Parts: sequence; C-alpha cells; structure tokens
Amino acid sequence: MSNKSAIGEQAQERGFPVGKLKEWIEKGHLRYDENGRLILGVPVVIIPREDLAEIQKAAEEILGENGAAVIMYRAGFKHGYRHAGIYKNNFGLEQFDILDKHLSVTAATGWWGKHEIVEKSLDPLKVVIRFYNSIAEEWKGTDRSVCHIWRGVIAGILTFIAESMGKQVKIRCYESKCVAKGDPYCEIVAEELFEVKK
Repeated sequence: MSNKSAIGEQAQERGFPVGKLKEWIEKGHLRYDENGRLILGVPVVIIPREDLAEIQKAAEEILGENGAAVIMYRAGFKHGYRHAGIYKNNFGLEQFDILDKHLSVTAATGWWGKHEIVEKSLDPLKVVIRFYNSIAEEWKGTDRSVCHIWRGVIAGILTFIAESMGKQVKIRCYESKCVAKGDPYCEIVAEELFEVKK
C-alpha cells in the first residue's frame, strides 16, 4: 500500500470526508469545464486557508475587528441562504437535511477536519455545531472568536429553514467557543429569537 493510500484510509477512518471528494472526482462532479474553470456544480476556487484568513485579517486592519466581523457575517449569511435554496430546489431537501448537506459538502472541501451537531431542534429552531481543526487555527493566540463567516452561513441556512416552515423569526448566531482563543473546537450556536411582525 502506498503512503498516499494509507493517509487517505486513516483520514476516512477518523471520519474525514476523503471518500466524498474521491466520489465527486470519479463521477465528474468536480471537474474542469471547456474554459478551464474548476467546477463543483458552479465554478469554484481552491485556495490555501491561510490565504482566506488573510482576507479577513486585511479587513480587520482596514475596518477594525467589528467592521470585518459584520462583512464576513453578511457574506456568510448570503452564502448560507442561497445554498439552502439550491439544496431545496435542486435536491428536494427540507429542514435539517439542508444543513446536513451543506456541512458535508463544505467539510469535503477542507473548511475543517470534522464537525458534530451537538443539538438541533425545529421548535424552537436551534442548532449547536462544533468544528474541529477549523480555519480559526490561523488566528491561534488571540483573545476573541473569529468564525464570523460561519456564524453567518449557519444563520442564513436557519433563516431559510424557518421561512420554509412558515416562521418569520430572527436567528441569533454566536460562537460560544473558538480555537483562536485556545478552545479545543469552535462551537456555533444558532437559535430563533422572536417572531418578526409584518
């Protein structure tokens, strides 16, 4: 057995989504199109996570930590809401199946080593998710949470789920633990707050 195969098998045994990525390549879901763009349903870019972290760090330098947090959260929210719609419309997924699908896809593309859903409830709408070996490792030694984009993604997905259930609620999403602060994992809590009046 080659060293490469052994590493892949070890990763799969630990619950890392190596098989999913291999399946996408074999089935042609991850491929290059006729224009040379990498496609995974839509054009994608693969970059080192350190480079992605640098985008947020640059925004923090220019806009301050709070300004950068708002931008990353909003971008994440739009991404999560849009992708929730894709999973519902293209795959017929509903409720937490939408969240599960998105987490499995993003895990396979390298956002974190593994994740676990610690709690989930539809009424009231709430989810608690832990992410291990996340991009927050790029900030180790800070005294603050940095996973603003993922707070936004989860809030966007839960907002979509709530609306699909006929609920008009606000979703509060916060990071209760973060690897950047020295915690063993990043933990995101998202929950409905109140009914929005029309």
